[in-house]
Amino acid sequence: MKKKKIIIIFIVLLLIFSGLWVIFSSRKPEEIAVTFSPLPDIELNASTLKIGSNVFPIWLNTTEIIFPNTNQIVSLNIRELEKAPRDLFKLDKILTSMTAGENTIVVQTGSPFSNLKTYQIYKNGKLSTVDLKNYEPVNSLSINTDTEKISFIGNYDVNTSSGKLYLYDLNTQKIEGPVFTNISYGNIQWVNNNSAIVYSFLDTENGETISYLNLEDKSIKPISSNNIKMSMLAISPDKTKVLISGPKYLLLKYPDYPKLDSSLKNESFTGSFIDDENALITLTNSPIDFILLNVNSQQEKKVETPDTIKGKFIQNIFPSPDYKNLLMKTQDNKWILLGITKK
Repeated sequence: MKKKKIIIIFIVLLLIFSGLWVIFSSRKPEEIAVTFSPLPDIELNASTLKIGSNVFPIWLNTTEIIFPNTNQIVSLNIRELEKAPRDLFKLDKILTSMTAGENTIVVQTGSPFSNLKTYQIYKNGKLSTVDLKNYEPVNSLSINTDTEKISFIGNYDVNTSSGKLYLYDLNTQKIEGPVFTNISYGNIQWVNNNSAIVYSFLDTENGETISYLNLEDKSIKPISSNNIKMSMLAISPDKTKVLISGPKYLLLKYPDYPKLDSSLKNESFTGSFIDDENALITLTNSPIDFILLNVNSQQEKKVETPDTIKGKFIQNIFPSPDYKNLLMKTQDNKWILLGITKK
């Protein structure tokens, strides 16, 4: 009798485990859905600016652009385009270089054929002069708005196309460095208080090199090199992504991780980010025909081009600090203000 009970229990347990095996083996692995933010609906508004074709306006803040006008630096409020530009300060010599950011302007003036220049800083309505004669030749002036410091390449050697990187503190009025002793001539765009993206032009054969500069560990890492005739270098508002376009490619790069990148297109584009995920781009060698591209999902959609710029080609494009407006220069030498409105 006891033996019969054991057999019955064994059969019951076997049936239970068999049933459980059938149930669990028939279940499919749970699929994790990857979701992306939908492409926003945007509207573009274009206005032609009444400024000279031979000047390059620069964003002073989210609502003002500055540019030279004869012997003056003037400011134009993009919300009051019907008004005349406002005079900020006079130039006593020929303007050779200018940079701006967060209501601060730095100008380099002097003869283009002389190593001795004058450096002036306009901040909070006041103009001051900085003595950089011990660092000449000087180039690549840039403002780091996070630290309120001006970076520049000093003691520039034309034979090696490189120099030393220094920082001028706007608050203490002292010069730090050199923080780097061998840095190539190029455009410096600060990402945060300790890092910057350096765009260096080498020559027509080697093209351009884009590097990631880190002040903490004193490193310079290449992001991309040999970019012949690069048409686009755009940094996302959150400073985590870089769009680079050349003759037959559009790449997405990550400055903190130079080896990570993805190919988005096999054609040449120009344009700008409008937020952390989406970029407004158009083909380089074709009339303006904007598309909105999500760089994460690679979704895209066509955006209606304003009549003012239909049939035109873009030469240069510069986003405002808040990425709500774009300054564009077209091939007919007109400066266009392109407003971006999310519906």
